[in-house]
This record gives sequence, structure tokens and C-alpha cells, in this order.
Amino acid sequence: MQVSVEVLGNLERKLRIEVEWSEFEQKESDELNKLSKKAKLKGFRPNKPIPRHIVKQQFGLDVRHQVVADTMKDTFKAALEQEQLTPANYPKFDQVQLENGKPFIYEVEFEMIPKVNLVDLEGVAIDKTVANVAEKDIDKTLDRMRKHSADWEVADKKAENEDQVTIDFEGTMNGEVFEGGTGQDHALVLGSKSMIDGFEEGLLGVCAGDERNLSLTFPEKYHSEALAGKAVNFKVTAKEIKVAKLPELDDAFAECFGVKEGGIEKLREEIKEGMVREVEEKLKQDLKKVVFDKWVELNPLELPPSMVTEECTHLNKRSGKDAEGEVDADIEAEAKKRVHLGIIFGQYAEQEALQPEPEEMMEILKSRVSAYEQPEVIMSYFLKNEKMMQDIRGMALESKVLEKLLENADVKDVEVPYTQIMEANAD
Repeated sequence: MQVSVEVLGNLERKLRIEVEWSEFEQKESDELNKLSKKAKLKGFRPNKPIPRHIVKQQFGLDVRHQVVADTMKDTFKAALEQEQLTPANYPKFDQVQLENGKPFIYEVEFEMIPKVNLVDLEGVAIDKTVANVAEKDIDKTLDRMRKHSADWEVADKKAENEDQVTIDFEGTMNGEVFEGGTGQDHALVLGSKSMIDGFEEGLLGVCAGDERNLSLTFPEKYHSEALAGKAVNFKVTAKEIKVAKLPELDDAFAECFGVKEGGIEKLREEIKEGMVREVEEKLKQDLKKVVFDKWVELNPLELPPSMVTEECTHLNKRSGKDAEGEVDADIEAEAKKRVHLGIIFGQYAEQEALQPEPEEMMEILKSRVSAYEQPEVIMSYFLKNEKMMQDIRGMALESKVLEKLLENADVKDVEVPYTQIMEANAD
């Protein structure tokens, strides 16, 4: 096999590959021999070889097509290894010469993934946020759980924040009722921020039977374009005021959340475990973004356009847009970052010989299924699903790359209150 490389651009290459006729002819002969032993033709006894010339007469064209495809596949792979090239897109094959007695010649054009002289994070300052779950944080969570489990009792009083007001309402814009602007017997908890700004505040102090007219404006980034930024008026009738009756923090309350033994103290332990797990995962994702963004910045490279286009299509589809439709600037920027990171990530993992261990994958899998009621059932489902296990493997490898990069970085722990972390991620 002879290989020549033509540079068409910074990342574009054309390979011209020549295979000696004797090699090609031998492959064709081997295929015909195999076929003569297993082919079935009318007039020939089963399990008896069919004469070569008959097989060639009947199947020669199909065999040649197959040998051409197999030869291209095998020799192209060998040529890439020989020239140390990695295609970024599906190659374009062009058959140049196929004549008996002459070398089989074909050409392949493709974009290649660039090789990077990788820079790690040696000496780079990285702030690593850490947070502890305090008793007061558990108290707040328990308080929210009590409120979600509250019974509502009718009260003869003026409505305050955290009271539930049953209302009828009608919204108009320019004097006309707009779609989705009306409701009957709607139970609204004041202070829940489930309505647009000003609506709940406008009902503070109402009593059952009161009417209020609220002149409000929808947010500029409201999900309905017809209402975004528009001035509207709501006519609201308060029909009933209810106050929350919170359950006691006792064993019965704990049992409502699946704790049959250990009472409130056991419930607090389980709540803390869940909160720790949640905040640690959020902080890990935040740290990963900081580290990988910095790493991309330190390793500039030219991106293969075909890979960026493919990633844009994927992101468009994932966001519910036309996969082949117009790509906005945010999606294009995200696609470029993903392609960039993917290239240096793959080369770094290979350079450092990083491979996830089975026990590391199992730890991630256990964490993923721990939130389910029957984790062992979900675990079994994951283990039988090849694609899901590939995703777990990718997560484990990502953790190893992150850990390796941080070994040389100048990492400083920065403690931040738990509530600050959760509120920031909620935004």
C-alpha cells in the first residue's frame, strides 16, 4: 500500500491510496473460494463446492463491489494510523482506478481533528467552593415540608403572606379579555410568586367578598410573546381566605415521609444526607465548568467546521427547534465550546492513559439510583442498557480528567453558606 497526503487547507486533507493488484486480486480470489463452498445454485448438489468459474460468472460483480468496500475500509484505517491523522467528519471516497492488472487507486477527502500541544492547569488559581449543611438549613427544609403538608382552614381575617386566597379573576388588555387571563375558584398562596409581579402583593389585606382592580405589566421576557411587556388590568374577587395549619414535628410526621423507625431525628438525618448529596453535586458541576472553561481558554485551536455544524444541529434539536434550521449566536457559541472541549478532553485522556475503573462507575451509578424508591430495580435496568452505561462511563472519565487537572492547579477552598449555593443555582 502506498499513501500520499495532499494538504487542501488548515484542517482539510486528501489521501491517495494505492493497493497493489496482486493484493486486491488475492482478496477477491479468497472471497470467491469462500462463496464456492457455501453458495447454493440450482443444478448443483448441496454441501458440494461449485466450480470457481461458475461462481465468478454468477456472483463476480457483487464480490468485486464487496472487496472494493472492504479494501477501502481496511487500507484507509491503516493509512490514518500510518500518517497519524484523525478524521473529524465522514470521509468522502472517490474511486480513481480499478483495472485488472493495475493498482487499485482511490482518494479520500476529510477534515481532520487537530493535534494539540496540551497545556494543563499548572499554577493556575482555582477557587473551589465548599459548603456545609447546618442545622438551621435542615430546619428550613423541615419548615417547607410542613408547609407543603399543611391543612387549610377557613379564616375570617384580612389576607396576609402565606395565606391561601380563593379568587375569581379576569384579565383584560386594551379592554379585551386575553387568552389565559381568566380563572375561577383559583387557590393562590400569597407570597408564592406563582403570578406576575404585583398580583399577589395587590391582594394583601383583602377579605372574603372584596374586589380589587390591579393594573400590572407582564415581564419583558414572558413566555407568551403576545403578553410580554404588555400593560394589563385584572379584576379580582376574593371568595375565601384560608390559613395553614401546620402538622406537628412528631413521629407521625416522619412516617408520612417513609421513616417508620427513628422518628424526627432519623428524618433529619435522611434530609441532611439528601441535602449534602444535592449541594455536592451542584458544587461539582460548578467547579467542572470553571476548570474546563479555563482549560479551553489555555488551549486555543482551530475547530473543524463539520463538527461545529453537527453539534449545532444536535443543540437545535435538543432545544426543540428545527434541527437543520437557523442557528442563533448562543447555540453556536455553546456548540464551539463543546467541540473544543471534546477535542482536548479526548487527547488528554489518551495522553494521560486515563480510564475509569469499574468501581468508579459503580459509585456514580449508585449515586444516580439512590433517589429512587427501588434503587436495585433501576440499577439492574442501567446495567442492562449499553447506552446508559456508556453515559456512566463518560461521567466517570470526566471525573478522572477533572481530578487530574486539579492536581497541578493552585486550588483554594472558599466556604459559602448552603443557602447561598442553592439560591444561586435556583436562579
